[in-house]
Amino acid sequence: VPEPEKGIKTLGTVIDIMTQSQESYEYAKKNLEKKISDIDRQLGNWDIKDNRHKVEIEKATRHIELLRKDLERLATSIEDQKEIVIRLGHQIKDIHANTEIIKGQRNQIADIKESEIALLMYSNIIQQNIDYAVRLEDRRDQIDAQLLEKSQQYKAQQLDIRNREVELEDLKKNISRELELTREELERQSDLLKSQYTMLTPLRTVQKPMASLEPVKPDKLKIMALALVMGIFCGIMLAFLVEFYVKYRDRLNAKK
Repeated sequence: VPEPEKGIKTLGTVIDIMTQSQESYEYAKKNLEKKISDIDRQLGNWDIKDNRHKVEIEKATRHIELLRKDLERLATSIEDQKEIVIRLGHQIKDIHANTEIIKGQRNQIADIKESEIALLMYSNIIQQNIDYAVRLEDRRDQIDAQLLEKSQQYKAQQLDIRNREVELEDLKKNISRELELTREELERQSDLLKSQYTMLTPLRTVQKPMASLEPVKPDKLKIMALALVMGIFCGIMLAFLVEFYVKYRDRLNAKK
């Protein structure tokens, strides 16, 4: 007995499963399309990313150049102060030599009573020379202290520049290698996603399930016709067998 309702229910279950598969396919398709689009956009904007890294390298290079200029100015300042110290040393030496000469001249006239004014002038000049020499020595000491500080600063800046140069070289190598590896990885992911995208198999419903108004099975007329034909055929075969047995029965019994 045909059961159209059961058939419709079974087909409906199959269609539901296929519909869920279709929804999963659509979701997977959109997800892959989004990922592929993101990667293609990154690859399309690769020049921007590359330029950004180049700007970073140029910025570090300019900073090192500024440090070198500061170091050159510092070196020039150190050389200038060294020359000042040398000049001050010569001046102090000349003042001390001049003071000794004046002291000798003062000692030569020290026993002359009429030379009190001259002695006072010599003493005043000697004192002025000593005071001036002391001031020059103080200034020289200050400059020497500044030179020591600047020399230490110069060495520190030299070390800083060397470290930054090493970092810049590492940055160039690392960025170049990083960009290359990142691009290769993005291209690999893009190829993999595109391969997965092409392997997706879409499903669609061609026709909703429905019960046929003229069921194919069971076909009673065909069954009866087939039974009739088979009956006639079997009857004929049985008649031949019976006739054969009756005709040759005596001969078969005689052989026994």
